[in-house]
Amino acid sequence: MSVVSAPSEELRALARFHGVQTEYVEMSGLTERAPAESLLAVLRALGVAVASETDAGRALASSRLTAWGRRVEPILLAWDGDLQPIFLRVPASLDGSAVGFWIESDGQISNDGFSTIRPGGDDAPEGFASGTLHLPIELPTGYHRIELKFADDQTAHTLVISAPTRAFAGPGLEGKRPWGVFCPLYALHSETSLGAGDFADLEALIDWTASLGGGLVATLPMLASNFDGPDPFISPYSPTSRVFWNEFYLDLARIPELARSQAARDMLASEEAEVEIKALRESGFVDYGRQMRLKRRVLEALADVVEQNPARSEAFRRYLVDHPEAELFALFQASGEQWGRDWRKWATEPDQSNVDDRAYRYHLYAQWQADEQLRGLAAKAHENGLAWYLDFPVGVDFNSFDVWTHRDAFATGASVGCPPDPVYTKGQNWGFPPLHPERQRESGYAYLIASIRAHLEHANALRMDHVMGLHRLFWIPQGAEARLGAFVETPAEEIYAILSVESHRHSAWLVGEDLGTVPPEVERAMRRHDVRGMYVVQYEIRPDPAQPLREPPVPTVASVNTHDMPPFGAFWGGMDLDDRKDLGLMSGERLEHERFVREQQRSALVGFLRAKGDLEADETENVEAILHALWRWLAASPSSVLLLNIEDFWLETESQNTPNTYDERPNWRRKLRRPFEQIAHDPRFRAILRQVDELRAKPAR
Repeated sequence: MSVVSAPSEELRALARFHGVQTEYVEMSGLTERAPAESLLAVLRALGVAVASETDAGRALASSRLTAWGRRVEPILLAWDGDLQPIFLRVPASLDGSAVGFWIESDGQISNDGFSTIRPGGDDAPEGFASGTLHLPIELPTGYHRIELKFADDQTAHTLVISAPTRAFAGPGLEGKRPWGVFCPLYALHSETSLGAGDFADLEALIDWTASLGGGLVATLPMLASNFDGPDPFISPYSPTSRVFWNEFYLDLARIPELARSQAARDMLASEEAEVEIKALRESGFVDYGRQMRLKRRVLEALADVVEQNPARSEAFRRYLVDHPEAELFALFQASGEQWGRDWRKWATEPDQSNVDDRAYRYHLYAQWQADEQLRGLAAKAHENGLAWYLDFPVGVDFNSFDVWTHRDAFATGASVGCPPDPVYTKGQNWGFPPLHPERQRESGYAYLIASIRAHLEHANALRMDHVMGLHRLFWIPQGAEARLGAFVETPAEEIYAILSVESHRHSAWLVGEDLGTVPPEVERAMRRHDVRGMYVVQYEIRPDPAQPLREPPVPTVASVNTHDMPPFGAFWGGMDLDDRKDLGLMSGERLEHERFVREQQRSALVGFLRAKGDLEADETENVEAILHALWRWLAASPSSVLLLNIEDFWLETESQNTPNTYDERPNWRRKLRRPFEQIAHDPRFRAILRQVDELRAKPAR
C-alpha cells in the first residue's frame, strides 16, 4: 500500500462521520494528514462499504440513512443519576405520539410508564422527525436497560450507564500519601520458587512492603497466555484473554490437592524434576516453556484428585457456576492445543466430544486455582491495608479467546499501533486488533465490563495502559506499513462511565498511562473523572539548569521510570542511547547529539537536587546517592502516590522491555539479579525506604 493521493472532501466527510480522524498533530507539533488510501482501508476495517474514493458520497448517504433508522442510541449516560432527555429519531408520523417505557435494573423491572415525544431539531431527512423523551426518573449507580414501545408497535432498547462523575477517589488525597514498589512477577524469584516468580513470591513482596510502611505493590498483567512450542514468547501485553489468568504464576505448594496426590508429590521429588528445577533456578532468564511443562504435569495430577474430596469438589462447582465462561475458555485452550492457535482454520466448533478431556479438565482446574490464589492475595493486601495495583492491557492477541468469543466486538481488518515519532520513525504496529467502537456500544460493552470486573474482583487499583486509547486508537490496515494508519475515535465518556461504576462497586482507584504527547481533551477528561495520571522523571527531565523538573501534580502516580524505559542506572550512563544506535533507531550523528543532551540533563538534575538540599556536594558523582536524593524529592512532592522500581535499588542497567523489539532483545524474560530473600534483608534498601516512608507521612512541600 503506498500513498498516492490526498482525500477528497466527500471521503473526509465519510471518515469524520464514522469517527476516523483525517489529520492529527504529531509530537513535533506539525499536522499530519491521512492519505486517501489509509482512510479507505480503515473505513473498510470498520465495515463501511466503500471500495474506492468515488464511492464516498453514496456511502455517506447510506450511513446517514442507517443512523436515522436507529430510533435511540444504544448507550445513554446518566452522570450522577441524572438522565437527560433522550434523543429520538422516528418516522415523521410518530412526532408527538406517546411512548411506553420499561426500565430493568439488575434483572428486575424498576420503573415503567408513558411519556410523549417532544419536537426536536429540524435536521431530519425527509420522512423522519427528531424529538426528545423526558423520563421522570433518577437512576442509582449501575446499568439500566430501557425498552421503548412506540405507537406503531415497534420497540427499541438502550442501556443507560448511571455513573458518578468522579471515579472512586482512593488513597493519597488525605493523610499519608502512599508509596509502593513495582516489580514484574515473572522476574521476582525466590529461593523456593521453581525459577520464576509466583503468587507466593508476590505475597511475600506484599508483606515486606507493608512491613516498611508501603501502601501498594504494582506488577505487570498476569493474564492467560499460550505455551505452545519449545520456546514460547510470552508478552504480558498480548494475552489470550483479559478475563482469565495465567496459571504460570500458580504456587504449587499451596494447592490443597497436593497433600492428596501422591503422583504429584512423586513428580516433584523425582530426579528429573530436581534437574529441571535446578536449571530453571540457575538461569538468569525465565524459560516459560520448560517451566510450564513441569508445572502442567503436576497440575494435571492435582486435577485428577479433586473429586476425592467432597468439600473441594463442591468449591470447584461453585467456581464454575460463578464463572460460566470458564468452561468455554477450557474448550478453547484445549482445542488450540489440538488444532492450532488460529481458530479461523478449525474445521469445526469445539465441544467436549471432540477435544482432549484431560486438557479440558486441566484448563478448568488451573483457572479455578488461579482464582483461589488471587483471592488469597487480595485478602492479604486488604489485611495489610495495601493497594494491589494491576495493569490493564489495551488489547489481546488476534488468535485469542476473547476475539474468538466476541468476534463482533473486534475489527480484525486492522491492528493497533502508533504513528511515526522521533524515536520510532517508521511508527509501531503492536499486533493486536482494535475493538470496534460502534459494535461495542451495540453489545452494551459486555466484553469490556467483564474484563474490567475480572481485574477488580482482585485488585483495588487499576492502571489503564495507553489511556489515550479510551479516546482514540491508531488503526493500521492489515498489510499496511505502520505509518499509513489513521486514528479512530472511541466514545470516551461512555468508557469513563463504565470505569467509574466499576471503581465505586469495587472501591478501586484508577490510573491512566498518559505519557508522551497527550491531547488536551484526554487530560481534561482524566481530571473530570478523577483518573490519576503518571509523572515519570525520565520523561520529564529537561536539560535546563533553571528548571529541569516540574513539580509532580497531586493526582499522579510519580516514579523515576516505567517497565518500557531503561532503569535509572542505564539512563544515567546513557546505555539506552547506545542500545537505540545498535538497533538502528538512530544514526551516529544523532547518537552524539543525544549524548550531549543527556549530559546536560545529568548536570541540570544534579544542580537541582543540590539546590533543594537533597544532595550533598561530595555525592554529585555517586549515582546511588543521586537516585536516593531523587526518591526523597519525589517522596516530599505533592503526588498522591509514589512508585519505586525495585530494580533501581541496585542500579540495574538491563531493561525488562525494549519497545518495538522482538527477537532482538530478551523482553519479558529477564529475572531480577537477586532472589527476593536477599532484597528483603538488605539494610541499604530498608534504610532508604524508611526515609521515603517518613517523608510520605509528612505534609507535601
